[in-house]
Amino acid sequence: MVTPREELIRRILNWSRARDDVRAVVLFGSLAQPDARVDDMSDVDIELTFAVVTPELLAGSWWRDFGVVWTAYSLDPLPVWSLVYEGGLTVDLSVVDPSRIAGMVSAGKLSRVWERGYRVLLDRDGSTRGLPAPSGAMPEPGRLTHDEFRRLVDGFWVEVLRVPKYIARGELWAVKSRDWTAKTRLLRMLEWHAIVLGGHRVDGHGLGRGMPGWLPADLWHAVHGVFGRFDAADALHAYQASVEVFARAAGDVAAALGFSYPTDRDRLLRDFAEDLIRKVDADAVTAGTGAS
Repeated sequence: MVTPREELIRRILNWSRARDDVRAVVLFGSLAQPDARVDDMSDVDIELTFAVVTPELLAGSWWRDFGVVWTAYSLDPLPVWSLVYEGGLTVDLSVVDPSRIAGMVSAGKLSRVWERGYRVLLDRDGSTRGLPAPSGAMPEPGRLTHDEFRRLVDGFWVEVLRVPKYIARGELWAVKSRDWTAKTRLLRMLEWHAIVLGGHRVDGHGLGRGMPGWLPADLWHAVHGVFGRFDAADALHAYQASVEVFARAAGDVAAALGFSYPTDRDRLLRDFAEDLIRKVDADAVTAGTGAS
């Protein structure tokens, strides 16, 4: 029995075959990765190579030919259309010209997303024949430099120190906004922890995929406390947990790589963070309101 996802891919491929300007169609993402977890909710990732990417093509809604579109959103700079078709099937369609595949062939190196796996569905010009085979593995993460480490640490502190200020003011949406920005730094430090101390490879897309498999059990348990509800008291607890998890992960990474952490400056920032917590108005923490 053909699934709705398979039927949609078939429509895209038939549409592409009927158009001379479509030169190649490549499936990538989880559906093209042999060991990926795939279920009924898995997205479809397809790259369409056009002979020429024209303004008319970019401005058009030709993707409606594939089915009933519930909603559509365009992303730059590739460009990519993120589409939700009838039934909730999500499709990311990338539109490129032949130079993208040619560049990978010339460099002998696949893009990060293709390295995990890709499947050529259409190739009119033989342009994909020189592509390397996908390794199926996460790309090599490289080595974390001291400058990159410091930038990550400093970026975390700049953002996270704003959180208790907004808690005290009762600005809960601002709390969530600043907290999320800090969380992106926290996640990156956890990823480096997994890479440096555990020898793991992670996807690095900022989604924390597979985290239970690459974080030590105690850190995985601690991470459960870093997200709070939309109230001041819970946000404060999550803030404290985030600081603790970041300090633990950063300390482990620094020790493994021979970096200095915490420095006197880091200790000063940590002390300041604790002072901010003590200064948060008790009523604001309890009721979610505070000074304006």
